[in-house]
Amino acid sequence: LVEQYASQYEIYRNAYKHIQENGEVQAIYKTLQDQTGQKIGKDFVGYKRNPMTQIYDSAVKNLTKLGAELGLSPKSRSDLIKLNLDDQKDSRSVADRMKEFLGG
Repeated sequence: LVEQYASQYEIYRNAYKHIQENGEVQAIYKTLQDQTGQKIGKDFVGYKRNPMTQIYDSAVKNLTKLGAELGLSPKSRSDLIKLNLDDQKDSRSVADRMKEFLGG
């Protein structure tokens, strides 16, 4: 899971960098030609979404999912502690259990 998280993070960073450099949308142009086929200019026809935005979105969703499985959010940590509490049913304080859970 940690390796998958790191891999998704790399994809996320690369996509983010590409979006910063190239924008979220890209202009679309149609090449204009005369009757002999010579290019005489470009005609702006609109915008299209940068495909990296989809890769970025997917990576963010995967990071969120993997992060929750790894206990990287407060809610997922709380859920993991509850699972641990249900298994142990001991009298230690929450602070002591948190220290143990976080390896400290």
